[in-house]
Amino acid sequence: MNMRPHLLLIVSLVFCTSAQADIDALPVPINEGAFTAAWITDTQYYTEPTGDVGTLLKMTDWLKRYQAERDIRFLVHTGDITNRNTPTQWSRIEACMDVLNNSMPCFLAIGNHDMGPNGKATVREVSNFNKYFKLSDNPLTTASICSVYEPGHLENACYFYDYGKWSLLILSLEFATRPAVVAWADSVISNYPDRKVILITHDFIDYNSTRWTEDGRPLRSTQEQAHGYAASYQVARTEAICSAEDIWQQLINKHSNFILTLNGHFGSEITNSDGTVVRDPEYVSSYRVDKTTCGNYVHQVMFNPQFLKSNPASGGHGWLRLLEFQPDGQTINFRTFSPFYAMDGDAATSPILEDKWEQFSININAGTRTSLVK
Repeated sequence: MNMRPHLLLIVSLVFCTSAQADIDALPVPINEGAFTAAWITDTQYYTEPTGDVGTLLKMTDWLKRYQAERDIRFLVHTGDITNRNTPTQWSRIEACMDVLNNSMPCFLAIGNHDMGPNGKATVREVSNFNKYFKLSDNPLTTASICSVYEPGHLENACYFYDYGKWSLLILSLEFATRPAVVAWADSVISNYPDRKVILITHDFIDYNSTRWTEDGRPLRSTQEQAHGYAASYQVARTEAICSAEDIWQQLINKHSNFILTLNGHFGSEITNSDGTVVRDPEYVSSYRVDKTTCGNYVHQVMFNPQFLKSNPASGGHGWLRLLEFQPDGQTINFRTFSPFYAMDGDAATSPILEDKWEQFSININAGTRTSLVK
C-alpha cells in the first residue's frame, strides 16, 4: 500500500489515541468455544472529505486490538465502501482496511456507490474496487478463496471458513447482480452441499422493519422501480439484472444449505400515510426469516448504521455488528457495538446499543430469533 502522507498522519494519530484511550464498556464476554465475525457496511460517508475517516480507523483498529479477546476470525463488508467511487475515497478506505491485513480475512461486497462515474451506478464499472482491493493484498483472504466469477475481480466471489462445527461458504454478490453471476453462484453452491452458506450483498431486504412489530416482514427488493431497489438504477436499464427476489427464487430457494443473508443499503426512510417520506435515525435494522422449498430456514438481516444517532455526514459514529458463532453449530448472537463510543472517554455515550433487536440471537435450525436484552 502506498499511503498518502495525510492518511499516514491520521493512521498514526488514531493508533496513538486509541492505544491510550480508556474503554467505556465492552460487549459481554464471548462464550467459550464461540468465535466472532465482524460486519461493517455503508462506510461511504467516512471516505468523504467532510467525513470522519478517523472513526473508521478506530473501528478497524479496535477489531485488531480485541481480535484475540473476542476471537474475531473474519470481517465482512456489505457495500457502499465509498461514496463517489474516486481514487481518493478508495485510498482512504484502503488505509483503514489495511490495518487488518495479515490479521483476519476480509470479504467485501460492492454497493451502488462503488460503481460507475461518481458512484452513480449508471454503468457496471468497478475498476477502482479491484485496483484498491486485490486478492493478493491480504494473505489470509487469499487462503480463504473458493471461486471468483471473473479472474482478477472480487465483486463476485466465494470464500471458505471453517471453525468447530461451522463449515462456512461466504458468497459475495455484486450490486444489481447479473443473471450469469447468479447461475455461476448456483453452480458453485451445488459443489459444496455440506457447507453452510452466508450471502453478503448490498441490496436484499429493505427498511420495512420488524423492529416495531413482531409479525411485520420487510420486503426483498423486486424488479419494481422503487426507491433504492437495484432495478431503479441506470445500470439496470442497460443490462438484465436480478432483484433480491429473483436471487431468492433462482438461487437460495433451490439449496438446503443457505442459512443467512446480510445486506446494508436501505434504512432510515419511512413513508407516512400521506405519502411523504421522512428519515428516522433509529430506523436502521430489518429482519425476516423464511423456509426454502428444501426445508431450511434462511435468516435475512439488514443493517445500515450510517444514520444511527448521527448526522449522516459523520459516517455512522463507528457502529458495527459482531456476529458470535456459538459452538453448537446452530446459534449466532448479533451485537451492535461502536468502537468510537467505546473510546470517546464519555461514560454518557454507551457503545452498546440496547434496543431489543440490536442485540439478538438466531437459531439456524429452528428458524427463531430471540432478543439478548433482558
